[in-house]
Amino acid sequence: MTSLSQQNAAAKPQADVKVLREEIVLPDSINLVIEMVDYMKDYYAASEYGHPYKFPQPPRRWSAAFIAEAQSIVQCVLRAKRNPVRVDWDAEEYTDILHRNELGSSETRESMFRDVFLPPEEFRHGLTSMTEPMTIIDIHDRILLWYLPNALTKGCQTKLLDISRYLDPLLGSNRESEGRRKRKHASVNSGWLNISPGAHKSKDHTGAEYTLEVSKHMRAILSDDKGPTWLSEGQECLALLSASLSIMHPPLLGAGLQSTFAIRDAETDPSVRAAMDAWPCAFNFVEIITNCCVSRRRSTLTRPEWFDLMCSVGTHSDASLVLDGLNLSLDYSPGTLAAFSPRLIPYSIPMGSPDRIWYTFGMQNTLHKRYRIENPGWVKPDNIAEYIRRAHPT
Repeated sequence: MTSLSQQNAAAKPQADVKVLREEIVLPDSINLVIEMVDYMKDYYAASEYGHPYKFPQPPRRWSAAFIAEAQSIVQCVLRAKRNPVRVDWDAEEYTDILHRNELGSSETRESMFRDVFLPPEEFRHGLTSMTEPMTIIDIHDRILLWYLPNALTKGCQTKLLDISRYLDPLLGSNRESEGRRKRKHASVNSGWLNISPGAHKSKDHTGAEYTLEVSKHMRAILSDDKGPTWLSEGQECLALLSASLSIMHPPLLGAGLQSTFAIRDAETDPSVRAAMDAWPCAFNFVEIITNCCVSRRRSTLTRPEWFDLMCSVGTHSDASLVLDGLNLSLDYSPGTLAAFSPRLIPYSIPMGSPDRIWYTFGMQNTLHKRYRIENPGWVKPDNIAEYIRRAHPT
């Protein structure tokens, strides 16, 4: 039996933020995301198109630093948009082949992809290092990747590093971190956390008959009543990064907010509802990896058309985000954002000096299916322009 919330979510496919705000009572935790979405798209419109669009006036309670952080991301997105690099293949065709070969040998599959779906022509001579903002697009202008070095201000980087230290006890006690000692000169334990206010217990428990659970790391954060926590101190950072989707993949932001509201309204478990009320984010989960390398991985949580938003934080200076299928090694210094689908583009992060903290903000396809939220699909530069102009009729 489908709940009213599930019906409402399905009835508003790819709903924009304005519609959601008018039709749904928003929890306090998400209001800052909505305000930041408005500010970033207004600032984007004024910066990109000029007259008649005007630079927005932010809420008076916002600090000058918070405003500068939003402006920095918008300006970096605009620079990346003006620097597209094209692959000569169709992302839909890639996706079709990926779906047909997911149960086969991973080595055979990945070798086939490297032979058939070649990197951009300018990267075919070998692994190419990039340090400038750019996008990767396919032959039909679908955006496959946003690369945004130095998108975060120094203040925002410091804030993200500081709140990450609240997680150190969790990292030190995490089963996945056992045997990993705090590295020399590191201020944060090595480890991995997955923070989600509502998720399926496992990949085998995704049907409508199964209830959602608060992830164990989220439960630990919510149970800490002795002072500031990663969640309470990180609200501005989480809102800022969520809102950045409004200028990189607007339909995905709308779908993410729909799933957030649907989980909050439909689930009866008090712990899930309490976690959703405290969740200041349009993404379904946040993965945090500290002072570790990341072996080559291709995610199955998301969809090829969507973006995970990855963020580099720390004091390191030697990190790289390797996308070997594109022959790319992206400088992954602190303050870098990268938005792409790890289902479509596998990646790795080699080991280096501490402190190195990788944030990945993502959405789970199984949750969107659970609430019958329409797939927001691919995004093209023209889609973003249309969204911005629709939000600002002249």
